[in-house]
Formats: sequence, structure tokens, C-alpha cells
Amino acid sequence: MDKYAAYAALKEGAKVLASTTLVLNRDDLKTLSNELGISTSKNKIPDRLDLNLTEFCAYYDHLATVRIKFTNTAKRYFSKLIGSENRYTTQVLKSVVILNSVNSTNLYQVIRKYYSLNPASKSFEISVDQLKEEMGLYNIENGEKVYRYPKYSFFIRDVINKSIREIIEKTEIRDIKFSVAGKKGRMVHMLRFDFSLNEDISLSDDEAKFLEEFDKKVL
Repeated sequence: MDKYAAYAALKEGAKVLASTTLVLNRDDLKTLSNELGISTSKNKIPDRLDLNLTEFCAYYDHLATVRIKFTNTAKRYFSKLIGSENRYTTQVLKSVVILNSVNSTNLYQVIRKYYSLNPASKSFEISVDQLKEEMGLYNIENGEKVYRYPKYSFFIRDVINKSIREIIEKTEIRDIKFSVAGKKGRMVHMLRFDFSLNEDISLSDDEAKFLEEFDKKVL
């Protein structure tokens, strides 16, 4: 691939990155309250925050170069919730960008968050409503929160199964399985996710350099 073909691919990747948002829930916002300058009191903390990754993407056609500047808050998010010393920081950024579906991106973030909270356990349980909450799958109607995909089978078919297939295909998270962990009457209430990570990830020289510079700017 010549440099201009590579540049065209870089531009497309930068456009995807610029349009990518991270969905932060209340627990994330409490952790980042100082960095975000928000109150953690019950009535003042947002229920959800959509966080843009980039301040800008600059394109230098004559140099076949793209310059990307991450927002300080996004850098602090990766540093604090994932860890600036974690060698998967670059992989996480890459994975968020290459996932085509918003649902896949959000489920990926949920899995990575629970893994970062307890790396010794590659499993977690979560209620269906909480999962929808963390994936941003709700609308506000007449001041009330209404979760999307009220029919469980449609939620599994159209959101979970499709997202799992894409995550396994494109990211370091492997062998994702889920099962029913609890019911309320006949309704599924809790889900359990089990997964594995491809921990034998070797970074290219460019990726290693990116990780080094990224962490320098976070600290």
C-alpha cells in the first residue's frame, strides 16, 4: 500500500474516531467527578454522559498525515478506569474505533469496565435493565426512563448476539458467553457474562510509540 492509499485509510479511521462517543454511567462519573468538575450529590450527578474522544482531527493532504488530539477527559477516563500502565490501553482505543455498531462499542466498554474492576474474574452478573442503562438503550418519555427492546428475545437477537459476534471478530475479547442468572417470575432479570482475553498481544512499533506518548500526556 502506498502512502496515499494508507493516508486515505487513516482519514476514514479518524472520521470514525471523531464520531465515536464513550457512554459513562453514574458509577463512572463518580470515579471521574474531580476530573469532570461535577458534584457527586444525588440530585446533581448526571445519569449518563456521552464523552467525545477527540478535540479535533487535522488532515495534511500534502504530507499524507493525520493529526488527532484526544480530549483531556477522554485521556483521564482511559488512565483512571483502565489504567495508564495497562498494556491494553492502545488495544482498547483501537477496539472502540474499529467496532462498527454503537451497540457493539457500548457492550465492549461494559465488559472492559467490569474486567478492570476485577481482573481476576473474567465474568460478571448484571441486571437486564442495568445493562441497557450502561449501553444507553433507553429514552426519556414524559420525564420517565423507558428502556428499549422491552421484548427480551428481540433484545438478545438484535443487540446482544450481534454485538458479541462483532466484538469476538474484531477485538481482544474472546469466547463471550452469556446465560440467565436470575428471573423475576417468568421474566429474565439477571444475566451472567463469561469471557476470555487474548493476552498475548504484541504491539507494532507505531502502536507502542502511540501508547508511550498517550500515557505521557495523561500523566
